[in-house]
Amino acid sequence: MKFRFETILKMRKSRENLAKKDLALVNAHLLKQQDRLQFLEETEEKSKRELDARSRREIDVNQMVLYDQFFGGVRAQEKFQTKIIAEVSVQLEKKRALLAEAMRRRRTMEILKERETQAYEKLQMKRETELLDEAGTAQWRMKSL
Repeated sequence: MKFRFETILKMRKSRENLAKKDLALVNAHLLKQQDRLQFLEETEEKSKRELDARSRREIDVNQMVLYDQFFGGVRAQEKFQTKIIAEVSVQLEKKRALLAEAMRRRRTMEILKERETQAYEKLQMKRETELLDEAGTAQWRMKSL
């Protein structure tokens, strides 16, 4: 027995696989952006410790200005990176919703296929029972003659 909507089921499985792939790509991009933000934060912390160590010794005003500009640039980069992460997170949620919808649609077709298969098997069992009943009745008639 062939499922009458097999083509649609295959198409929905294909769409679900594409949705999974898209979700994985966006998730990988998000992780990369989060790693960049973490790198910036670690760099800032390392530079602050370095500045603290230098400030205990004699430090030049030009070096202080340089550090100040560096920290300003790092904070600007962190702010920009946070904005990127927020945008990618929104994309990730959209992809996740699309995947959930694709999974729901595929599952609906699978349930329909299961029901059709069960109905077919039930019909086959009914036909088999009818044949066996008919054969039994014929045997009984032959014996009684």
